[in-house]
Amino acid sequence: MEKRISNYKSGHDFEPIILKLLETNEIIASEIKVTQGDNGIDIIATYNKNIILIQCKKVEKAISIHFLRNFESAISRYSNLLGIIVYDKDYLKSKEHLTKKAENWLISSDLNVKVCNETELISLIKDYFSVEPEEKDLVITNWKSDEFNMRGFLLKM
Repeated sequence: MEKRISNYKSGHDFEPIILKLLETNEIIASEIKVTQGDNGIDIIATYNKNIILIQCKKVEKAISIHFLRNFESAISRYSNLLGIIVYDKDYLKSKEHLTKKAENWLISSDLNVKVCNETELISLIKDYFSVEPEEKDLVITNWKSDEFNMRGFLLKM
C-alpha cells in the first residue's frame, strides 16, 4: 500500500524550492520559522527595497476563501508590502487554482494580495515592482521582530 505524504509535510517541502527560486533570481528571501501565530506566512523577501510576504501552498484542491482570509489577516498588520500565495501547479489537481468564493474575495480585497504558481512567481514580483522606488529609506511600520526568526534574513543583507 502506497503511503501518501500529508499536505503539511509536502507543503514544507515546497518552501525550500520557492526560497531557492527567489534567491537565484536576485530576490533576498528567508524562511520564517514560527510554530504558531504566523497564519501561513512562510517566507519574507525583499526586492528593490520592497517587502514581500509569501505563503506556500502545495494542495490538490483549489485554494479556498478560508486560506485567503487567514493570509490577509496575517499581512494586514503591515503596510507597504505585497502578499503572495504561491501554489505548486504540478500538485494541484483542480482545474481552477481558486474557488469561486476565493476569486471574488481576492477581487474585492483592499490589500495587495496575489495568487500564482511557482512558474509565475518571479515575473509577478518583478513586474509588480518594475517602477523603481523613489530615493527614500525603507519604512516598516507595526513590525514585531519577535514574531519571526529574522536571523537568516538579516545575515543575507
